[in-house]
Amino acid sequence: MFEIAIPYFEKDSGLCALALKSIDRFVDKGLIAKIHLINNARNPDLGELLYTRDIAPALGGLADRTVLHPASRFGVEHNGGHDAYIFQQILKLKISEIIETQHYLLLDTKNHFIKPAGKADFFGETGKPLSHHVKHGGYLETCLKASLEFMGTEGVDPKNWALPTVTPYMMNTQTVKDLCIAIREKGYETLKDAFEANNKITEFLLYFAFIAKTTGVNAQYEIAKRNYATLFASYPQTDEAFDHVIGSTRLPEVTSFAVHSRRFAQLSDKERDKVISIWLEAGLFENRDACMDFIEEQLTINTAADLAAKETSDNKVRFGYTGRLFIENDSNGIMAQHRGERVLPEHDIQGWQTCLEGRHARCADKGITYAMLVAPDNYAIHREELAELDGPILPRPILQLGEALPADIRPVYPLAEMRAAGALHHVSYFNDSHWSGYGAYIAYKALMAQVGGGLDVLEDAQVEWFDKVGAGDLGDKFDPPLLGRYTECVVRKPQSRKIWNNGPAGVTNRGHMSLWKGTNTKAPRGLLFTDSYGWKIQRFLAEAFSSLFIVHSPLLEDDLIEQFAPEFIFTLMAERFMIKVPDDAADQTASRFAEEKSSGDDVFPDFESLLG
Repeated sequence: MFEIAIPYFEKDSGLCALALKSIDRFVDKGLIAKIHLINNARNPDLGELLYTRDIAPALGGLADRTVLHPASRFGVEHNGGHDAYIFQQILKLKISEIIETQHYLLLDTKNHFIKPAGKADFFGETGKPLSHHVKHGGYLETCLKASLEFMGTEGVDPKNWALPTVTPYMMNTQTVKDLCIAIREKGYETLKDAFEANNKITEFLLYFAFIAKTTGVNAQYEIAKRNYATLFASYPQTDEAFDHVIGSTRLPEVTSFAVHSRRFAQLSDKERDKVISIWLEAGLFENRDACMDFIEEQLTINTAADLAAKETSDNKVRFGYTGRLFIENDSNGIMAQHRGERVLPEHDIQGWQTCLEGRHARCADKGITYAMLVAPDNYAIHREELAELDGPILPRPILQLGEALPADIRPVYPLAEMRAAGALHHVSYFNDSHWSGYGAYIAYKALMAQVGGGLDVLEDAQVEWFDKVGAGDLGDKFDPPLLGRYTECVVRKPQSRKIWNNGPAGVTNRGHMSLWKGTNTKAPRGLLFTDSYGWKIQRFLAEAFSSLFIVHSPLLEDDLIEQFAPEFIFTLMAERFMIKVPDDAADQTASRFAEEKSSGDDVFPDFESLLG
């Protein structure tokens, strides 16, 4: 038996999930003693969240033998300086400290198996692991020479055959431990010190140099045919070479395939189709659309990483650790809010209390149930992705109000619920400032739990969620647009439908209105005053009412309340907008905005004719 070790970064979670799915599908489980996943994310908390959401669901029958380790367990601390390449090399050697089997199989997240793999695919008849000869050229030849010199290995010509530098790589556990000791005996306190002081040595070439110096290659490995096929970031470059790599996957000895994450952007349509054919034949994806979604996700992550140091045309986008896009430099000072640098002054805290007390009182006088829902900012949901938010959570408007307002008028703020759900599915877009359909559903459930009132509430079995890839309001700022994954959510058998909106009259954003009608005529009427977050949540809210009127406005507007006569009223506002207290009496109403924007007559709903 052997153990498996896979280090991963923030942006690797999708690739890591594919690798594990392939191991579960193809590798003889009787050979696997344990699987070690090493969280090498720059932000370990984010790495853990991605493990829970993306990686753990792919474990299948491997769950009971898989262990997650923080990179810090092996002395890798990113807060002391982030060099991903060096840290990855160190972890591949340091993992030997906890390996209990004679050998361990090192994998990168890009590796995935495409055929059944048993003992004969890893070990020869002598019991020694299989490897193959490689003649290194160019820069790798320089690294081989440096590694041989570092170890003091004599009699090996760097221009001749050596062992490979590519995963999958079956390592001899004791040999790796002895190598780590030999490195430290050269006067280096840590492996990091050694790699930083000798920037041309590499983990696998040092391993080869150490074996060549001590036991000799043949004492530890049986030389055989190459058993993997890999599309590297920049090789193969020619059509002929590409087809040769793809064709090699047909060879009986080749059981694994790999596509470097940065290779996806270079694939032509024909090359992409050949990769997809390998995946589909191996049964790693259900269909071609699922393959395309996966490729689009890798393109998004890596393109965003490339652009992270650049500015968009209007400087409105910030990149997170995984390439997630965040709104930046908005008029509300969202980053300053979340850093505790822009807070509500005392008079505005009192202003919010007066506003909300007034709303509850006005509604209560009319026998109306009222509640306010605040949509958490992505800065709060995904704060681990932003270096600027490392450290304690500082005061910001919604938290100030949570402490200052009486419980009976405090807004519903489903941050905890969305963060918990976000560990399983995408509660917000990767490249948009809004919540996803699934995130809206989680917020809807939190609102309904707070309101009560005998309303019919959707159960999980009544909705369906599924992952999609698309552009968003932030991704659209790039040319071409950056695509990203999100989790959509819809009602399985909706009992309500949208029957009217004033969009055709030219009204968008403030002043936009729409009307939903349900089949249960005995259910109450609902009214939602909202910003753009309302467009995803209305499909769920509508199921509780005989009719639901949607108004794009931050106000509680008496004229529309009188016309529609609802029994329930909700206001919905994005968290970042809480920096400004709305004035229901003096601010411009949706009705006025609609009149100013309208290019037609159908500006306001005729409730009597539409609802009967």
